[in-house]
Amino acid sequence: MIAAMREAVRQLGGLTIERATFEDPVLSLGGTGWSLNCVSAWRLIDRSGTLVVGWSDSRAPSVVAQLVGQRIVDLDRQGVLSEFDPALSLSGGDVLEVFADHPVDPWVLRLPDMIFVGSPSEPA
Repeated sequence: MIAAMREAVRQLGGLTIERATFEDPVLSLGGTGWSLNCVSAWRLIDRSGTLVVGWSDSRAPSVVAQLVGQRIVDLDRQGVLSEFDPALSLSGGDVLEVFADHPVDPWVLRLPDMIFVGSPSEPA
């Protein structure tokens, strides 16, 4: 799924963040023709891998608001063990990592012609 998401974002030439909010527990980013909504855990890291802010940080709403004007320029797997959670590379150099940690707490990326939903399966 990540490869399809990456290709879709690249074909669109990246995604400009025109609105960005975090109202616990919902992270919402969007722009013309696209949106990302996440009710699961997430974190923003810098180029060195240092945590900038995460979903449980009281500074999260103000830091997320500062993402307006940046672009999502690339997308990859969030981690070695996660095949379905994205890491979104931003034009400012930070990376937004999203974690679908529970089946009822998904992330949803809506693009003009596709919708991607990340949610882990129920445990067996």
